[in-house]
Amino acid sequence: MLIVFTDLDGTLLDHHDYGFEPALPALEALRRRQVPLVLTTSKTLAEVRLINAALDNTQAVIVENGGAIALPATLAGQLAGGQPDTLAGFEAVDDHRVLRNSPAYAAIRAFIAQQRTTHGYRLTGFGDMTAADIAHHTGLSTDQAVLAAQRLCSEPFLWHDSEARLQRFREAAADAGLGMTRGGRFWHLMGDTSKARAMHQLREWIDHGRGRSVTVALGDSDNDREMLEQADIAVCVRRHDGTMLDCEGQQRTLRTGQPGPTGWNSAVLEILRDFRPPDR
Repeated sequence: MLIVFTDLDGTLLDHHDYGFEPALPALEALRRRQVPLVLTTSKTLAEVRLINAALDNTQAVIVENGGAIALPATLAGQLAGGQPDTLAGFEAVDDHRVLRNSPAYAAIRAFIAQQRTTHGYRLTGFGDMTAADIAHHTGLSTDQAVLAAQRLCSEPFLWHDSEARLQRFREAAADAGLGMTRGGRFWHLMGDTSKARAMHQLREWIDHGRGRSVTVALGDSDNDREMLEQADIAVCVRRHDGTMLDCEGQQRTLRTGQPGPTGWNSAVLEILRDFRPPDR
């Protein structure tokens, strides 16, 4: 079986208008073949549950760069297989069951406050912004920006200081058990986790008792690199400026000729056309 893990902004969603219409043929092909589509993103659960609904997708999601894995309640029941202990450590958040791989958002913000007080680092996180500010920096609507601010366990931020001081901030984060990654627009501060680790966690749950699936990962940013490199099939999606990640998947690597959802569509259709289940 295939499992598709996909980044959103600049990958499945257009960099400028966040639309996914060019990817509709491949999305429908995944549904017909019952291939799980796992949105794997820096976005929040509040944002992604609406995107999943727009895509008519009922699969689990990986949010905040692997900081949390969220299962729709019905899917959580199926994966648990009638054994509640399987979901030990999950918490109920709206209509999802959520496993955090990162400290709570309040702890992330407390670290930033302590570093500012001690060292005077100049950065602006979502927690410092109004919804209008977030909308300005992201291109989201104000309503969408409100959802982007509903964070569980990570903080996007803009760095206004020197590169040398950024490295010291990164080292202090590591000493505190935190990690940093670079997305398309922002740095992200979170626990010591990643999209790649969450991808492996979720694949193991989905595969339980069925044999190992083939993982497909699609992305365009540095925070997708590890996920692509650890996937069986990696798709490096061309960015809106024509540049592209330089990395390789475990078994196969595709590089799209077109950016965003147009390139995403072509790559997924090619993978589905060529895929043959491995011999068991």
